[in-house]
Amino acid sequence: MSSFTPHVAPPSQAGPPRKGVLRIPYGPGPQHFGDLRLPASGPRPLVVIVHGGAYRNAYHLDLMDDLAEDLLRRGFASWNIEYRRMGDPGAEWPGLFQDVAAAADRVVAMAPEHGLDLGRVVVLGHSASRMATRSSPARVPCRCMASWPLHRSATSTAASPTGRTSVP
Repeated sequence: MSSFTPHVAPPSQAGPPRKGVLRIPYGPGPQHFGDLRLPASGPRPLVVIVHGGAYRNAYHLDLMDDLAEDLLRRGFASWNIEYRRMGDPGAEWPGLFQDVAAAADRVVAMAPEHGLDLGRVVVLGHSASRMATRSSPARVPCRCMASWPLHRSATSTAASPTGRTSVP
């Protein structure tokens, strides 16, 4: 009988932020940062984005840059966070959840400075990171959690936490 060994890439970093993006640390580690995008005027509704990628180091927050840019064009601020993944020191349980919680605490603390409307917050977890977003509502006063898999069929529907039906 063979044992299962997950693929673990060496620790790596995301590329530099795009122009106009504020890269802000939320903790002491090299993966403890988020990219904040702000529309021109406030108060700004906020989408907290936690990228997916099977918790593997091959994937970074830039996986969600295009989504964050689209949200910006539509008038939403976004806080796209990086976190520790397999191969990073401290990534084992409960490291990822602690990172998401620390990033949520940081965005709440900086909300007044950046004109973020904490009354209009969505926490979005992509793919594997949907589970990590479950701890965020206790820290960020969000009205909705968009934690559906993004690869789901556009013709399927899912009940949202507000009781409405939406197409993910």
